[in-house]
Amino acid sequence: KEYVTDTINDGEVRYSSYTGTYQYGSKQLTAAYNFMADVSYQTDGWRNGKDLRQDGNLKQKVTALYEKLGKCIEARDAAALSALMYLAGKEGAAANYNQKAAAITDRWTLWMNMFKATNIIKIEKDFDLEISGDGKLIYAIPANQKDMLRAIGKNTATGFTLYMFEDKNNNELKFIR
Repeated sequence: KEYVTDTINDGEVRYSSYTGTYQYGSKQLTAAYNFMADVSYQTDGWRNGKDLRQDGNLKQKVTALYEKLGKCIEARDAAALSALMYLAGKEGAAANYNQKAAAITDRWTLWMNMFKATNIIKIEKDFDLEISGDGKLIYAIPANQKDMLRAIGKNTATGFTLYMFEDKNNNELKFIR
C-alpha cells in the first residue's frame, strides 16, 4: 500500500495521511510479508474419494442422495440432517480456518426455520454433472430449478446444491461442500 502524508502548518503542525501514490506525496510506505498457515487441511473428497469418471450409475446415486436429504426435511429430522450435512460443515470450517464460525450457526438456524415452513420438496431430475479433473469431486448442475433440491413453504424457499464425493471406504456418496 502507498500512503501520502501532508504536513499542514498554520501555527501548529498537523499531519494528514491517506491512500495515494508515490508520485503525489513525499514518502512511500510498503509492507512485504508472506502468510504461511500451518494446517494439515485436505478435503475428505480428495483424501478418501474414489474416481467417479467411469461410474455409469453416478446420476442415480446423486438423485438418491438428494432424495435422502428430502426425506430428512419432510420428516423434520434434525439429527438425520446434521449427520448428512456434517462433512459439508466440517470442511467449510476447515477451509476458512474456522474464521466464519457464525456461518455454520446461521446455516443451521436457516435449516431449522426451513423445517417449520416447508410443505413441498422438489428434487431436480434433469441435471448435468461436472466432475473434477481427478474425478473425485462432483457437482450437479440443475437444468430447470435454481438448486438440486428446493424446500418450499409459505413465502420461503431454501435450496441445496452441494459438491459430493464417494467415500472409498464405504462406497457412499456424501455431501462435501
